[in-house]
Amino acid sequence: MKIPAIFKNKVLYYVVLAFSVLNVLGYVSMKAWECLALFSLTAYIVNTQVDNVTVGLLAGIFVANFIFSCGRVKEGIDKTLQKPEDDVKDAEESLEAAENKVEACKEGEEMVDGECVAVAEEAVANAKEGLDVAKKAMKQVQDMMNM
Repeated sequence: MKIPAIFKNKVLYYVVLAFSVLNVLGYVSMKAWECLALFSLTAYIVNTQVDNVTVGLLAGIFVANFIFSCGRVKEGIDKTLQKPEDDVKDAEESLEAAENKVEACKEGEEMVDGECVAVAEEAVANAKEGLDVAKKAMKQVQDMMNM
């Protein structure tokens, strides 16, 4: 297969090689083994068909990042990238804030916009129970990871 002369340029080869190394390091750091395998397999197959490493690496980057979305960057989804420990910490802070609001008002009321409004304390009890379940689940996951 005849390829344009630009793909035989040494500067382009080193630029593409640098991007490829960064991609591989990114896949390894994210433990995205399927993306690493897809990148490697695509680059190998294209390289054997075209006999040009630059084209092979570019094809591997394109297939892994654009076709199969191995870049894994999702716009506007910050909470999913958070560690489970941070989620538990956020839940504890929310629970503490809810308890403070309940304590500031009479029994059966909650502070809303600076005013005490009647609410069910059952919600606070459910929040405590949910936090306990989250802590137990987190401990189980950590125990499983340590095995």
